[in-house]
Amino acid sequence: MSEKLSKRISEFTDISLAFQANPVTGDITTLKNDRAIRNALKNCVMIAAKEKAFNPTYGSVIGNSLFEMDDAFSLGEIEIEVTRTIEYNEPRVQVISVKADRAGDSQTSSKITMNRSKDKTYYSNTIAVLVTYEIVGYQEVFNTEFILTPSSTL
Repeated sequence: MSEKLSKRISEFTDISLAFQANPVTGDITTLKNDRAIRNALKNCVMIAAKEKAFNPTYGSVIGNSLFEMDDAFSLGEIEIEVTRTIEYNEPRVQVISVKADRAGDSQTSSKITMNRSKDKTYYSNTIAVLVTYEIVGYQEVFNTEFILTPSSTL
């Protein structure tokens, strides 16, 4: 008699910070699994360090790097800070890679800006970030992308 082994995959649930009501139930909208993780990654990078009450180590100092010179070194610093922030603040994921480019300048940013409105204009010091990661307990690789501007992180 053979016994079938199965691994229980964790389910992740967070509330949406948009605080919009679910049209069916009227409750606050919830995000599940990969959408919840994607939202958490974006939040931990966008929130400045010491901004979260009672948890001063949560967040990043990425906003300081957005005013640096426009060179490969500053993009490398941003990639390191995004990686450090995610690894330190989000134990549900394993970062595979982080790629940062000036918005509108390269392949990474063109992939990101193609998903955005064609009417949107990106100004100087706007960084396109592409994060590739695995959720612990899942076999799938996920990507999330976001645009960093000096006003979005300060």
